[in-house]
Amino acid sequence: MAKLRQDGAGLGVEAFEFLLAELLWPLLDGVARCPGRTLDRRRQIFARLQTARMFLAGHLEHLPSLNEVAALANLSRCYFVRAYAGVYGVPPIEDHQGMRMRRAAHLLTHSDLSIGEIALRCGFDAGCNFARAFRHANGTTPTAWREREKPCAQPMTHRATTHAGATRSDLGTLARSA
Repeated sequence: MAKLRQDGAGLGVEAFEFLLAELLWPLLDGVARCPGRTLDRRRQIFARLQTARMFLAGHLEHLPSLNEVAALANLSRCYFVRAYAGVYGVPPIEDHQGMRMRRAAHLLTHSDLSIGEIALRCGFDAGCNFARAFRHANGTTPTAWREREKPCAQPMTHRATTHAGATRSDLGTLARSA
């Protein structure tokens, strides 16, 4: 995919159209999979489903009821579940669980939070429930995931120097010998 420069210069019309098509394709594909006889109706349903999906993504710390999410989308519960699964390929509860697991994997990789804290932030009451769900979703335990995926800390390749050019370890040696 083409990369945009911050000033916007250097991007030809063809590249811009390609980039725009890459960004819009998932949306157009989602609209095409929505139920409805007319394009306007499918767009309306898709917008409601997107609202519901964003709501689910914003509430990873607990599982909202299906009735609550369907009401937010202004659809009946049964119609909402069917339409959601038709567009996104999985029912809303399963999609919400996947969002929670992706957030947990991100936190394991990019934070120093304990596994228990991550479990709480992802809506699990107990670490053992979180570990079981994580292992089921990712095929490995949270601890093993963190060890495998977490970037290694960069080793220090230079020594910190003081104003006089002596290193801190040299100053420590001088202080002990004095």
